Amino acid sequence: MLRRWGLIVGCVFFGCGADPGPEVPPEVVEPEDRVLRPSALFELELPIKTWTLPEGFEGPKLQAETEAFVLVGGPAGLFEVGDSELRRVDERPVAALAAYGGKAFVAASGELGIFDGAVSPSTLLAALPDARVNVMAARDSELWLGTNAELLRLAGEELVAFDDVIGVTDIRLFDGSTILSLSVGGRPVLLRASEDELELQSLEDEVGTATVVFGAESRVVALRESEVFERRATDSGYVWRPSSVVLSETDPGVEGVEDAVLDSSTGRIWLLGDQLIYRLEPSGRVARLARPAGTTPARLFRVYNGVVWLAGDTALVRLGELGPATTYSGHVAPFVSQNCLRCHTDRTGVARSLETYGALSENVDRAIEQLQQGLMPEDGRALEGGTVEILERWRKGGLLP
Repeated sequence: MLRRWGLIVGCVFFGCGADPGPEVPPEVVEPEDRVLRPSALFELELPIKTWTLPEGFEGPKLQAETEAFVLVGGPAGLFEVGDSELRRVDERPVAALAAYGGKAFVAASGELGIFDGAVSPSTLLAALPDARVNVMAARDSELWLGTNAELLRLAGEELVAFDDVIGVTDIRLFDGSTILSLSVGGRPVLLRASEDELELQSLEDEVGTATVVFGAESRVVALRESEVFERRATDSGYVWRPSSVVLSETDPGVEGVEDAVLDSSTGRIWLLGDQLIYRLEPSGRVARLARPAGTTPARLFRVYNGVVWLAGDTALVRLGELGPATTYSGHVAPFVSQNCLRCHTDRTGVARSLETYGALSENVDRAIEQLQQGLMPEDGRALEGGTVEILERWRKGGLLP
């Protein structure tokens, strides 16, 4: 069923198609002390899988996965990702790609289709025969589509059209939030959506023309001409401070940032630097890993459930393993509760508490070492609910919450 909404609450904030005016840079604010403790930076060790790209092949820019298959797409067409090679399943340039409701939606050559071994036409936009999908983004509960004429939201069987949002070229959303970060006519826009209300607000006056990414714990970053800024609340509103991520006063920090991507499943923000890949933690800690070979230049074009996808001149690269991930809430916390919290809490006076996600993240290396050597549990009781491999898989997978 198609339902239309008219003028959007907050549309006046960005003029609904008015002349954007002069470009506004982020407010010049002296960087606060961003020097990190050594314990605030940790190295990631993600398994690497590489697929060689044919000579002259322009790498994919989009990725979607269901339980049955993994797809990548871009100017060279749509490809199914196999164990050792990419199989082209459609030669048409792919404009948008998203997995929703167990299906893979594909926008190619102005048409919306569904992939199930092959691309077949979708009836989703039957009531909008002139709609051409430019961008899509999905989470468990809804699929968002930016077309040539409006912004669309599919939730269950209901398709809602927001006629006044025209020219959407990018959608970034976070599973745990109702916030979407849009690019409308090249301008960064914040959209807050609920079942019966929609609020749209321009961020151009704050940060100018930039890529804006919203993450967990209200963390917001902007990427502008290879520089990273973070949005900070003040008594009078918001300011954007340079984000350095440095370990010493002489450390230049993150340099040459080429892309900022949100892992919508966790709310973590990933930065592709000239030599390293960084992951900004909600706690303020920073994880990093080296860029794989064959990805210079590269695009960090998809991160989901801690799995990173990059495309370079010669290779498609996946960092991390597909399939059910080991998470703190689902696997690690129950194991730690059964085996570690008899001693390692804030109330027992031990040197290292393991009671929270943040505390365990900082001490996971030490905990693994102690368990491997048989020094924990200190009372000598046998481990319950698993082995130290749970912590090892969690660390290897990137300490997912």
